[in-house]
Amino acid sequence: MLLMSKLIDLTLKYWDTENCARATACGLLDFYNHVSESKTMFKAILPFGGGIGEKSICGAVCGSLAALSFKLTELGLEKETISEKATLFKEQFTARFGTLVCRELIEPYLLEDGTYALERRDSCTELVKEGVKLVDKIVEEYQA
Repeated sequence: MLLMSKLIDLTLKYWDTENCARATACGLLDFYNHVSESKTMFKAILPFGGGIGEKSICGAVCGSLAALSFKLTELGLEKETISEKATLFKEQFTARFGTLVCRELIEPYLLEDGTYALERRDSCTELVKEGVKLVDKIVEEYQA
């Protein structure tokens, strides 16, 4: 539980100032001690936040999948297995939240004037936290 707390803390440090994709991808890579790679990911993953900037696939999903793929590759898994684990992640996320689509996840917080209620941020925080937890659960299968 202490390690999970560390993972969440690292992720939320990014989430304080960055988008969902950066928070999940970089929080996970930092947690797995891939700090140099996290710096590279930080530069590359920005456009994936906010549902790729278009409220399509959730940025927390995109960032989590990027970190999952990186970590499983580093652990020596074959691409077929990595794809299976990515599918598992998506299935588990969907089971928890009902969809992978940003627009659908945040729709309950849309106000009449086209802005979002403050609670949307809290909802997205839960998506970010759950994304990194799901990744870590999958990675734990392969860590010695």
